Amino acid sequence: MDRLGLGYESLKQINPRIVYCAITGFGSDGARSHRAGHDINYLALNGVLSYSGETVAPLSPVCK
Repeated sequence: MDRLGLGYESLKQINPRIVYCAITGFGSDGARSHRAGHDINYLALNGVLSYSGETVAPLSPVCK
């Protein structure tokens, strides 16, 4: 954000009461830190997706 001119120090000059935070899907360091995090990714990585739906997807009408 600093590189874009939107870091805390820059924005604090505009509004000293600003609340500034950063949220990451996989943390700020580690193997997945640069990957986008989405709900479906978290569910799949933790095995939760295995509890939903059918074990084998049915063929679509186009594939029959």
